[in-house]
Order: sequence, then structure tokens, then C-alpha cells
Amino acid sequence: MVPNHVGIDSRWLIEHPDWFISLNDSPFPSYRFSGPDLSWHGEVGIYLEDHYWDRSDAAVVFKRLDRRSAGERYIYHGNDGTQMPWNDTAQLNYLREDVREAVVQTILGVAKKFPIIRFDAAMTLTQRHYQRLWFPEPGTGGAIPSRAEYGMTKEHFHRVMPAEFWRQVVDRVASEAPDTLLLAEAFWLLEGYFVRTLECTGFTTVPL
Repeated sequence: MVPNHVGIDSRWLIEHPDWFISLNDSPFPSYRFSGPDLSWHGEVGIYLEDHYWDRSDAAVVFKRLDRRSAGERYIYHGNDGTQMPWNDTAQLNYLREDVREAVVQTILGVAKKFPIIRFDAAMTLTQRHYQRLWFPEPGTGGAIPSRAEYGMTKEHFHRVMPAEFWRQVVDRVASEAPDTLLLAEAFWLLEGYFVRTLECTGFTTVPL
């Protein structure tokens, strides 16, 4: 399971556009979205930035068009700040409590069917790195193009996201699906965080 983003064909993208990190306007004037509509839903259009199609660039956002209201959103692709964005994905906004709860419920649903869950790119949802990627502290520059202007102080960020998401996951799984083994793909020197900080409560780390 990859909890930090969903695919651009996700039902959540159709039903809950507010759940994603997005802008009302394109972050870069040079972006164009004139390619094919990739949506399966007749009332919502999904468009990748044009340079995807000739493999000359990878944009940080894609366009979501709501044909019912003619409203447009530019939703960020998943991104770990080290390479090009993952252009088949849409980045969830973990500052929203309802998003965190929806993902926890999804994890619990999986846990009730399978005894082991592996989380890809788990380190991107730690408070430290989620802020670094999406709401960087002022003056740090930001790891993802265009996100620096949406930065927050650490104090502000922790008021909005007051607890570690993985702490919440471990506690809920321990309570509601206690026989589940959780595996975290973790790098950026965060192996110790998952094993020691989370007190080995069902969590272990796996190599790349």
C-alpha cells in the first residue's frame, strides 16, 4: 500500500477533490493541458501536462476539470522531492483530519483481510518530511518546485498536524487488528524512527 497518494483514476479524486494538495491556478504559466482526457467519469476531466506525452518534462501538477461547475483544480502529483513527480498519482493532503481518518480506515480494511501490510515510501508521511516536501519552513527553499510559497512555520504546521500519522496508524491497528504485521519502506535515515520511536509495535523496516 502507498498511503501518501492515490492514482489519478481514484474514486476519491472524483468524489473528494478537497482531499488533495491543489491550487486554483497552474503554478507555472508554461504548463499546458491539451492532451487526452484520462478520466473514467463523464462529469470530471483529468488532464496531464502536455510535456508528459513527448517525454520532455514531468509537471508537478495535473488538471482536474469539473464539468458540472466548469471549475478547474491543479492537483499535485505524488513526489518525494528527489526525482521527477510520479505523474500517475495525486497527492493527498494530510493536514486534513478527514484525509488521515480515511486512510486509517483503508488500512484497517486491508488489515482485516491480510496479516501483513507493506507501506511504500512510508517516510514521506512523517511530520518532518511531509512538511519539508509540501509546506516547507520559510527560508528553506522547498524540495518540490512551487511549494516554497505555501510554507509554514514549524509551530503552525504542528498545530494543523499535531501528531505523527504513523503513531495513529500503529495504535489503531494494535487496537482493531492486533495480529497485523506492518512493514515500512524507510530511508533518509529513518529506520530507527519506525523501529524505536514506534516502540516496535508491529512495525519493522524493509530495504529498498
